[in-house]
Amino acid sequence: ENDDGEINVVPASALCFKNDGRVEDCDVEAIVLGDWACGGIASNNNGVMEDCRFAGTVESGRWFAEDEGEERWAVVNTNTGGICRSNSGLVQNCRNEGTILSGTITDTRHMHYNCGGIVGSIGEGGSVENCENLGCVESPQICGGIAGISRGEIRGCSNAEEIHVK
Repeated sequence: ENDDGEINVVPASALCFKNDGRVEDCDVEAIVLGDWACGGIASNNNGVMEDCRFAGTVESGRWFAEDEGEERWAVVNTNTGGICRSNSGLVQNCRNEGTILSGTITDTRHMHYNCGGIVGSIGEGGSVENCENLGCVESPQICGGIAGISRGEIRGCSNAEEIHVK
């Protein structure tokens, strides 16, 4: 906590940071604010997320750094998603009804901003199936209605809202 009473949360999520098990039948309405990256329900999913719904706002990239130096940057990717920010497991039968926003955290270092209505990034072996995005997605770089970037599989999903690269 700083002198102004603000807490600096680097990756943020409303329900859990990391799922290695099962998250099922969760209905989350929240405002999730992350300095770097964030997910509406979970930050990282390596297990199963099934029949979940997120409504509200997910906003990452709220912390902008000026002249921080090269040693400060430990990551080059920020992932933002309505259900989770990164997925190497299974996200199935989930729905995002929230607004998903990714901001710019630096203009001096190359970063990848991956933003999706369901997940920001799908890793190898990860899968998103039968999911629906009903929320607006906005990012400075890479964004999609279901996933910002995918190295896994997307099956039977739909997007019904606007996608903006700003």
